[in-house]
Amino acid sequence: MNLPHAAGAALAGLTYIFVVKTIDTLWHGIFAPPLLTTVVVALNILAGLAQLIFYIQLFRQMTSPDGPALRFGAWLGILGSILSLLPKLLALAVLHQKPIFFFYLRQGAHLAAFGPWLAAVLLFICCAIFFFNIGPGREPDLRRAFGAGATGYGVMALVLSVVLVNHLSGVRIAWSAGQTGLSQLIFLSTALFTYLAVAYFYTRFMPRR
Repeated sequence: MNLPHAAGAALAGLTYIFVVKTIDTLWHGIFAPPLLTTVVVALNILAGLAQLIFYIQLFRQMTSPDGPALRFGAWLGILGSILSLLPKLLALAVLHQKPIFFFYLRQGAHLAAFGPWLAAVLLFICCAIFFFNIGPGREPDLRRAFGAGATGYGVMALVLSVVLVNHLSGVRIAWSAGQTGLSQLIFLSTALFTYLAVAYFYTRFMPRR
């Protein structure tokens, strides 16, 4: 899979996650039936893998040994994508209560709080590094794309910082507006802004007609 196709898959995954979280925020518990939960979790994992593949392709196709800053930034993107998979895999472990998952489940609250936050921070830094180090010979709008990505992931990191503070304060983690302590309107507004910024970032790498 080349970079444009990986960007398309990552955008599809991002859109899926945004839609599911928005629906769950407005109608919390709608995905509670076991079969539906299994489908949602499986598609969440596929969406996370699509993001990981995108950053792997970004490393392969947009970095070179003579550009250490971009290579470092791409590695941060790969690491951030791996960390963002941890809560998705945790959801799978919750569905299948096997002894092999017990240690993972015991650390579940920490993974749910720290994993997404650290992932967002690393993805923000990745896009920021590319924004400030992209070569002058690239497409004119490529730098703008990384700026949009950094903005989207930066807002995501700020919102997830509230989640992290709530977790450290003993507040139960649950993906809804109540998770952040924000009103539903503010929660959905920031989620929409993040989605649009990161979606714009991905579209800049997709095939042009």
